[in-house]
Amino acid sequence: MGNANTLFVLSHPVAVAVIGLACLLLWRSDAQYPKTLLCFGVGYVCYSMGAVSQIMAPSGNNVLHAGLAGLFYSVAAFCVSRGIVMLAGASFRYVVPVIVMVAFAVYGLYFLVVQNDPVMRLIGFNTAMVLLFTYAAVRARVLASGSLTEKLTYYAFVAFIISAVPRTWINVQRELHGTAFDPTTHWFATNVCVYAFSLIFGLMLLITVMHKRVTAERELSETDALTGLNNRRGFAQQAEKLLARATSFAVLVLDLDYFKRINDAYGHMMGDQVLEQVAQVIEDSLPRGALSARLGGEEFVVLLANSSFEAAEQLAYRIGGRIEAFRFGNSRHELKCTVSTGFGYFLCDTPVKTAVRMVDVLLYRAKRNGRNQVVGRDFSREPNREEPADREDTLWRSWPEDAGVTE
Repeated sequence: MGNANTLFVLSHPVAVAVIGLACLLLWRSDAQYPKTLLCFGVGYVCYSMGAVSQIMAPSGNNVLHAGLAGLFYSVAAFCVSRGIVMLAGASFRYVVPVIVMVAFAVYGLYFLVVQNDPVMRLIGFNTAMVLLFTYAAVRARVLASGSLTEKLTYYAFVAFIISAVPRTWINVQRELHGTAFDPTTHWFATNVCVYAFSLIFGLMLLITVMHKRVTAERELSETDALTGLNNRRGFAQQAEKLLARATSFAVLVLDLDYFKRINDAYGHMMGDQVLEQVAQVIEDSLPRGALSARLGGEEFVVLLANSSFEAAEQLAYRIGGRIEAFRFGNSRHELKCTVSTGFGYFLCDTPVKTAVRMVDVLLYRAKRNGRNQVVGRDFSREPNREEPADREDTLWRSWPEDAGVTE
């Protein structure tokens, strides 16, 4: 092979190695997808080493180089298969891959040591690779319905599986009959095909992983770390989407009564546990499509799109009743809690931030009136009013007066 051809062919494994090293570097810095990046990084580096071993093999009987290339290619196929399955969030069951790898190892050793036949080795390896990659594609099929980068990554993977069939046939025909492409044309076509896949798939993979990472960090920034509910930022983002096509909405703001007593009596760890349990009670009480968040401290908010004043009232009582009936804490300390709730019904020309502020006023009226109460108001009849006034049509309700915390 001439120097120009050698440099062209070597540029392929070098580019693949660069992508593999990039995956490994990201693996060292990424806390969420370490195994996925590790699998792809090792797979790409092993593929690169296998290609170099094959390209630089001397002419004639080169059993050692063929064996090394087969080993590196096998590890690469296994790692890439496992990586794409992990990228899809699916489980990688080892039974099928191990059977395929063991069968190919026996087959390959026979046609390497006993009967040195490169054509049969090629057929065996490509068959094993197609089986292994097909298994991975089936396990990772959820990527086909994911984001654009996930779809491109998945279909690039599938395209490479399909391309293995004609590439194998062309190679076999050339070796057996000399009727297919001439060596230079075949070598060029094969390398361009593998080259294009390696680069496109590798780049799509890196973009997909980084997209997942950015998405995860955005979700983390919009989620309350303690309760798993939305935080203020997440609530604002989700509320805008939820109300995009709505005509009206209801807001409930809930605040635990005498929560400071729990922290003072049992410590902040117990207080955190109670907040987690309250968040779960609220989530379990919500109708489908409702949005909940922790505003801070012991205050929570619920948003109902295209709801009604009556539905908001019923939900306020349902949540309050379940919290009052629930036994919080743990086996050592069983605590009873109550909640004060303010709620309001609005037309969508009222900003959500304004609505929450108006309902917050109603919440603190419930607090001042003795806690363990619901205070509601239909603001849809007065959408331009920014502060709820004390009027007779404001709804005042209360549960039995046993608020507080008891052990």
